[in-house]
Parts: sequence; structure tokens; C-alpha cells
Amino acid sequence: MASKRNAGVPPRRSESTCKELEPLYPAFCEGSLSLALARVVGGHLEECATCREGVLGLRAFLVYSSATEVVEGERNSASAEASRSTHLGRWTELLRSWLDVVYPGSVPAPAYRGGSVGAYTEREVVARRRSERPFLVGRDERMQIVVHRARGQLLGRVDDLSGLPMFPVLIRLENSRNEGHILNRLDGTFNTDWDPDATGIVCWTPAGGKSFFAFEPR
Repeated sequence: MASKRNAGVPPRRSESTCKELEPLYPAFCEGSLSLALARVVGGHLEECATCREGVLGLRAFLVYSSATEVVEGERNSASAEASRSTHLGRWTELLRSWLDVVYPGSVPAPAYRGGSVGAYTEREVVARRRSERPFLVGRDERMQIVVHRARGQLLGRVDDLSGLPMFPVLIRLENSRNEGHILNRLDGTFNTDWDPDATGIVCWTPAGGKSFFAFEPR
């Protein structure tokens, strides 16, 4: 018996969507899609188990075939620990540099400037110390997340459960006035504007997994 497709019956809308989006899956897994397209693909993966399975397999292949320290680090516990240490060291340096920019008054003045430490600088130092403490720390069955807040900005990182950077992850502030999504970087880090109306952070993985991390009530 001829199939409906062979009989000239048009494919269902979901089948048509799968065919349209399939060429985008490699770029989605690599994180090179635009935010608008990544949002479309992520929404489809939430609804389509077949495409989710395909994307998961593609992502696994890309990870296996890439010669990164993350892949090498998973081969034995010693190298995995070294990779985690390297990842944490890079994150610590990124956080320090970010806070230097956000709180310039907290950075010691060079000797040739001869500036004295005033009340403004002291306030900067106190604010910086507050921002050095994580604003959000969360973990579920898919990932773990750490976020810092400083002067209307957020800096965060998304790790897998072994403590290594997780990428790509599509991120959005829940109940935010800003409806835009952001894509984290290859090292798992991201930054975005803070919204006091937001209630948490939503993260989508290429396989369609969705995680929600709530902010503490104000």
C-alpha cells in the first residue's frame, strides 16, 4: 500500500517544520545561530521528540570529534580535575575583570596618579565585595548555574554536572520586561542586563531540556 506521502497527501505541519529546521541543527549545536533562529529551533525541539533525539546524537558527535581539553579531561579523573581547575581559574579571572570595569573606583590607583582613597572609593569597594558573592547558585538534573549581579548587570556561567562548561545553552530571564534570549559562550559564561521584575532564569539545552532557577524573593 502506498504511503500518504507517496499518494500525494501533503505532510503534516510538524513533518514540514522538521524538514525546514533540519539544516539548522548543526549550527544550533555549535552555537552559531542567531538568537532569533536559536529560539525557533529550541521551541521546536521542546515539542518534537524525534528531532530532539537527532540533535542529541549530533551534539554527542561534535563533542566526541572535537579535540578540546574538555573531551580529553573526561578520559580520566586526574585530567578531568585539571580541566575543572582550569575552567574555574578562567571564571575567577573573568569575574575579577568584569568587576574591575563595573566598579572602577575599587581598582587601586597607580602610584603615579597619587590619588588618595576617599569615601567614594570605599563605597565602591563595599559594593564590589557584595557583588563578589553569587547572587544565584542552582543545580538540577541537567546543569548547574552560578550568577553574580552588579549595577544592573548579570554575569553567570552554566556547567554540566561534572563542573565543566556547558554549551550551547539558550538563556532567558523569566517574567522580564525584556523578552530577548541570549546564548552563552563556548566557555559556558554569559552576561545580560538585570531586570528587578524577573523571577528567575530559564535555560534550554540543544536536546530540548528546560531548567528553571528561581531568584530568592525580594
